[in-house]
Amino acid sequence: RRMLDIRALLDDRYPKVEQRQGMSVTLGPGAPPISQEQTSGWQMKSEDDSWTVTLDPQWFAIETAAYVSWSDFRGRLSQLVSAVTQEHDPNLEVRLGLRMVDEVVHPDVKAASDWRGWIRDALLGPIASSEFGDATSAIQQIVDMDAGEGNRVILRHGTAALAPGKGWVYQLDHDCFRQSGRPLIPDDVVDGADALHRIALQVFQAAITDDLYDYLDTGGTA
Repeated sequence: RRMLDIRALLDDRYPKVEQRQGMSVTLGPGAPPISQEQTSGWQMKSEDDSWTVTLDPQWFAIETAAYVSWSDFRGRLSQLVSAVTQEHDPNLEVRLGLRMVDEVVHPDVKAASDWRGWIRDALLGPIASSEFGDATSAIQQIVDMDAGEGNRVILRHGTAALAPGKGWVYQLDHDCFRQSGRPLIPDDVVDGADALHRIALQVFQAAITDDLYDYLDTGGTA
């Protein structure tokens, strides 16, 4: 019943509904499972499947593979937070997270080492070196950063060939979050998401060179 009420509050943006089920298992060190809990929830999707809202007994989320702008995403998030708090009245925020995955391609990049001059050397690591750069066929790294004011960023980044003759992609996967018990206040959740978005943008801009920024700003692909 509450799922249907939430769906109605979302202006029928997500007409496709399906139940999701899973098993939560708690393990003891070196021992068989000591507890099992059946979990269930709901997923609502847009007509073209490009947007998904997940409602779980313990959390809720919105995601998209058709991101257009932060203002559009923020509006949908604000609407979802308002609907959930109106129908469920949760009183505690444990974790607020925002994950953004940027995939950059450039026509001049024919090998991993060609990202020199486009991605900052500080991130490229072995690719930026004369000893390893030309021999590197793929790379994946993880950077865990303190973003201040209780916010953190886990940046997963790296490059790999799309396919033979199809060029290379550089992926910057920003997992930004704050994790601390606090009262769940709708405006505070949205303001917190704004802060996490600014952090993700700052990390992205710090990861690329001015030349790549200019390329993307004039219509390149990211």
